[in-house]
Amino acid sequence: MAQRASLLGELHRRNVLRAAGAHLASSWFILKTSEVAFPTLGWPAWALQAIAIFCVASFPVVLLLAWYYDFSEEGFQRHEAALATPKETDRRTGNAALIVLVALAAIATVYSYRERVDTAATLPPAASIAVLPFVNMSDDSSHGYFADGLSEELLNVLAKLPDLQVAGRTSSFAFKGRNEDLRLIGSQLGVATVLEGSVRKSADSVRVTAQLIDVETGFHLWSETYDRKLDDIFFIQDDIARAVRKEVSTHLLSDDVATRPPGSTLDVQAYDHFLRGRHAMVSRTGPGLEIASREFAAAVALDPDFARAWAALADAYVLQALYGFVSTSSVESAARLAIQRAMLLQPDLADAYAALGMLEWADGATDRAFVSHFRRAVELDPNNAENAHRLASVQPVGQLPESLKLLARAHATDPLHPMVTLNYAITLARAGKRTEALGLLVELKAEGSVTAVGAATGYFLLGEMQTAAELTIAGYPSAEESPWFIEHVASYLGNLGHLDQGLAFTERALQSAPLHATVLYHRAKLLQQAGQEDLAIEAVEKAVDARPDDFAALNNLAYIQATANRCDDAVATLKRIFDGEPPASWPIDTVLTDFQRGAHTLYALHCAAGSSVASQLAEDYLLRWERERDQAPDTWFPYFRLAAGHAAIEQHTIAAQYLMDARRHGMPFMQRLLIEPWFLELRDLAEVERLYAELDRERLRVAEALSEPVEAALQKLREPG
Repeated sequence: MAQRASLLGELHRRNVLRAAGAHLASSWFILKTSEVAFPTLGWPAWALQAIAIFCVASFPVVLLLAWYYDFSEEGFQRHEAALATPKETDRRTGNAALIVLVALAAIATVYSYRERVDTAATLPPAASIAVLPFVNMSDDSSHGYFADGLSEELLNVLAKLPDLQVAGRTSSFAFKGRNEDLRLIGSQLGVATVLEGSVRKSADSVRVTAQLIDVETGFHLWSETYDRKLDDIFFIQDDIARAVRKEVSTHLLSDDVATRPPGSTLDVQAYDHFLRGRHAMVSRTGPGLEIASREFAAAVALDPDFARAWAALADAYVLQALYGFVSTSSVESAARLAIQRAMLLQPDLADAYAALGMLEWADGATDRAFVSHFRRAVELDPNNAENAHRLASVQPVGQLPESLKLLARAHATDPLHPMVTLNYAITLARAGKRTEALGLLVELKAEGSVTAVGAATGYFLLGEMQTAAELTIAGYPSAEESPWFIEHVASYLGNLGHLDQGLAFTERALQSAPLHATVLYHRAKLLQQAGQEDLAIEAVEKAVDARPDDFAALNNLAYIQATANRCDDAVATLKRIFDGEPPASWPIDTVLTDFQRGAHTLYALHCAAGSSVASQLAEDYLLRWERERDQAPDTWFPYFRLAAGHAAIEQHTIAAQYLMDARRHGMPFMQRLLIEPWFLELRDLAEVERLYAELDRERLRVAEALSEPVEAALQKLREPG
């Protein structure tokens, strides 16, 4: 107690406590004044940070000066106590006090600095912006597409500017019609400012109001109203883009640089058709894509030099084929001509390269040239999340780090884009990043939309079959009837053992998309489970007839033929994919692109030619999946695929071990697993037979737990229309 009293007394005698209080009070006053004044004066944020760091760093200096010096009318003087020879006890007390003060000051300095650094790290960059959908204030509600189109064009313009971070379209448009707090929007999109406004269109005139707002303070940084004739709409875009650029940053581009996106048009009517087409294409439905194709065709008819419309027209054609509404052969020629026209008009148009990649992907190209097209699109437009997402989707097996890097970048650019988020979550699940994957999947699940059903794939990869099946089947009564969605319902019904019900759902899906290759494949698998081999082959043959050069369709047909023990037919089908005898001339990356193609090809080869031929391809197949296992050792899927590969070439003991490893790492039950021909031979092993019995018990338990949602989905299916 005496020593503590002596320490406090010494601090008081030397005025150290008074100096500390004065410094803290003056620092607080300076910082609060600066926080108000600096934004008004237009001074940068780093200036305020510099003052804060100075105030904290100077605190220990003030304490040291107060310890050794006294300030009086005669100026700074050394304390007499410091000059006198102290007693040993006083010296120890003084030194202890000095050490404690300096240590506390150092800790406070470091803590405060780290806190500021951490806080600054979480803040979005100052030059970042989200373009919210402009509000349609026209008397005619159908003009909403015009307001959306203007917002999207402004977003595209700003995304071209260097050093400006622009939130993706899908994320920005997620707030359409929602009166959300701007701070919440800024936090979710990772931006410091938002551009919002309204459009009032009447006859041949339009009034556009635009406002740039700081999301942290809610203050308007800039606002302007534009009254223009519609033939001047392109200059409206340039005016707004220039003004926003000037306010957000003064060093991005000079005013004499054109801000209009490359490949645009000056024809107002052509542009109007273009906007209508973009608006219709978002739905991804058959009628929507047909409307989009007509609108884009009308746009290029009015302005044959409108490169972006040519690229969009090609995209609309390809999407119709990918979603199974038409055959690829029926649109390939027109799509390729549209892409060639777009590239001739604008050689560096990212949209054209993306459309070319989609066309060759849909066409089942075996040389994987579409990968380079997607990569070029990303290089030309690095802020386009959709193109980065497409590039990630075509990475071959064993390239998880590359896929994750691309999807992380796409998700950061467009964090509310449902398909980007979905595929990012699925890839995280594949990589064994369970916590991160679950965080994204929970968000998608909460949406209650068709996208939430897509999240089932992520839950499946995490080994949570019941959640995956529940999401898919229970969601059917309230979801839109897209073939993609109904196909998922059918697949999970099959895995639960409800074969007839699954087949009924594939029939419903084929009513709107009779040539949908994936639906036809799943229907074939269900027919196989039901023992109807001829009908199964007939189903996949329909997909091949619609897309005779598509690798995926041919691969599926060869596999179904092989599992029906029609081995010669299987190899004949495989030879249709490539020129030359298998597998020496085959591009391995094509065969091993996705989860099942390599295994399908292996089994078909083994069925027809024996393990000596299949082993040549198996070596590469197994190496790819071993690489993925090494990249994600805690997930079940690589072990399952390695089991399939070894089983296909009759390495049954190794295959059984990998199958048991897959179960230990969370492999869920799969009804189809019980009938896969390459695994049937493994059932002679006692441990595999016990595993199958365990999986079947789990299937029965989940089927019972989901009996009510299954019945609700079937009831919805029976309803007319």
